[in-house]
Amino acid sequence: MIYFIYLVLIKPFLPESIIKKLPPSYKLLPATLLGRLAVDINYKGQGVGTNLLMDALKRSYINSLQIASMAVIVDPLDNEAIAFYNHFGFIELPNSGKMFLPMSQLEQIFNDNFQVKFNFTKYSQLKRPR
Repeated sequence: MIYFIYLVLIKPFLPESIIKKLPPSYKLLPATLLGRLAVDINYKGQGVGTNLLMDALKRSYINSLQIASMAVIVDPLDNEAIAFYNHFGFIELPNSGKMFLPMSQLEQIFNDNFQVKFNFTKYSQLKRPR
C-alpha cells in the first residue's frame, strides 16, 4: 500500500464551467496529483483502499494550507477505479483520462479540526495470506 503526492498544473483540462469562475490571468493552476494509489488484491474489499484514499486526501488538504493546490487529481487505470473515485465525488476531466476533486470539498470535510476518524485499527487486524 503506497501512494505518492505530486504538484501539477491543470487548467488546460478543467471543464469550462469551472474555468469561467477563475480570473482570466490564471493561466496555470496548481493541483496535487495522487499517484500509484493501490491495494494488494489479497486485501481488496476490506476498506483499505478507502482508508488509504482518505489519508492521502487529508495529507493533500493539510499540504494545501502551505503550498498552493486547488484540487486533487487522480489517474484511474480502469472502469473499476473510475467508479471508486466517483463514489468519493471526483469529477472527470474531459479528454484527459484524469479525475479531480476540488480542494474546497476537502476543506469542508477536514476543516472541523481534522477530526475525521478513519478505521486505522483495522490495519492491525488484517491477516496476510500464506
